[in-house]
Amino acid sequence: MLYIAYTREDALFAVQLAEDLNDLGVEVWLDLQEISATADWEAAQRAAIEASEGLIAVLSPEALRRDHMRREVQQAFTAGKQVYLAVTRRVPWRDWMAGLSVADFTTSYEAGLDALMLHITGVARADSPTDEAEQWLRQQEKARPPKTQGKQPRRSILGKLLRR
Repeated sequence: MLYIAYTREDALFAVQLAEDLNDLGVEVWLDLQEISATADWEAAQRAAIEASEGLIAVLSPEALRRDHMRREVQQAFTAGKQVYLAVTRRVPWRDWMAGLSVADFTTSYEAGLDALMLHITGVARADSPTDEAEQWLRQQEKARPPKTQGKQPRRSILGKLLRR
């Protein structure tokens, strides 16, 4: 399981990323999905980072200024967890970023997701279907018109976000 660290400004991105990674078979932990409103959020987050295999830091200019982001990333570093950077908007380079897996979402969400999947699994999302039948099914799915109704779980996650 990978912990997703983000700021309030990047919450919609984090929710979308969590859904997409889950759909691709990568188990993620996102506070909006995992913590009840009455729980001790900081304790739950610390426990989730400790239990995780790694952390995905959603990186934006706001994220570099937030203490909670620094604490979460530092906890992951201290625990020897793998840290992945999902860069949503250009940020100034910091020394602590050197050597980390970086997925650039600034120009294309799809390209960023491919890069992140490559870092996490060793296989780019676009390269993952090896079976011809699976490739055909994915092509058919892409050709379908988008659904006009949102997923029910997504509404509840966004509802939590709006109430936060």
